[in-house]
Amino acid sequence: MCRGRKQARIMMTDRYESLDDLRSIIEGEIPESVTLEYKGPEAFQDKDKICKTITALANSAGGHFIIGIESENEKPIRLRGFEGKHSKIDWIYRIVNNHTYPVVEFLQVNELIDRDEGKYYVIKVSQSPQAPHQSSDKKYYKRRGTHSDPMEHYEIEDVRNRPKRMLSPLSIEFGLDGQMAYLYLAQLALAMHIRFWYNWGCQIKEPGHGSGHVFGLAFGDR
Repeated sequence: MCRGRKQARIMMTDRYESLDDLRSIIEGEIPESVTLEYKGPEAFQDKDKICKTITALANSAGGHFIIGIESENEKPIRLRGFEGKHSKIDWIYRIVNNHTYPVVEFLQVNELIDRDEGKYYVIKVSQSPQAPHQSSDKKYYKRRGTHSDPMEHYEIEDVRNRPKRMLSPLSIEFGLDGQMAYLYLAQLALAMHIRFWYNWGCQIKEPGHGSGHVFGLAFGDR
């Protein structure tokens, strides 16, 4: 008998889900990197910079773009939230849909609200299987160190020719049920769902439907 499976998520695992997580960035002096960029709330005044950073992350290894953290010399110095009345989530998705080509689809925007300090936005971008993506200025960008820089022609071609199937994490589960053992593997980025079960004479119950490519191994006395 197999236990029920929780459906895995294609997007990367969340790293910055709460205000405490953002405060820990300041306390730990976590610097910007190839996969992490900070901007203050004034970033909302320049859609081109937002599109530039998002496409650069999508064209590179993915990462997090946090709006609401001020930095100096690539190090975070303070939290400063957006003080506008309305949420900017829809606005962010709209500018990405209208000003990146092809549209960067593998992103998620999380809004964190502090009643006194305002709103913070964590934009989580996965490495895109549809890259390269153009930004709003018709240029291609990638992450180099802590910056989003224009790509050379050969870099654009390298990204264009990389595997188009996004390699999401492989989920592995191993369990025991009496004298039977099972192994469960799932790869959610694959387009189709196939299940293979092998048993050597032992009688097993039909497992629950899982997502992704699943290979089951059942062991027991003959």
